Amino acid sequence: MLLEDQSVKGKNSKSRLDAIPAALHQLLDDARAWIENKAYSPDEIAVRFHHRLVQIHPFPNGNGRHARLMADLSVMSLGGRRFSWGSANLQDTGELRRRYITALKAASLSSVARQQPGVDGSAKARRALP
Repeated sequence: MLLEDQSVKGKNSKSRLDAIPAALHQLLDDARAWIENKAYSPDEIAVRFHHRLVQIHPFPNGNGRHARLMADLSVMSLGGRRFSWGSANLQDTGELRRRYITALKAASLSSVARQQPGVDGSAKARRALP
């Protein structure tokens, strides 16, 4: 999928920037389908939305904060409660942030696993979540 290379933090290449609107449109279409078809629980919809939004990485900075806010708004609009996100500041370097980043990477590996047989990161994602 798009935006797999996150090696240059804070900088977006021209081709990557051009792909962002289509990726966001696809994410919104997918989220609409998840909701309309009751494909997942409100919590899972919000987590999937968060993960994809971080992958798309639409901003040079603040993507995690934006994605967490959008996930909270999503789950609340579906009648759920906002997430605690570990009840700490994820901007500070430390154990909680490390676990958050590890969970995002494992979730990305898991999404690749659906396309590539033999690759499975789902158990890692569950263990790494704060």
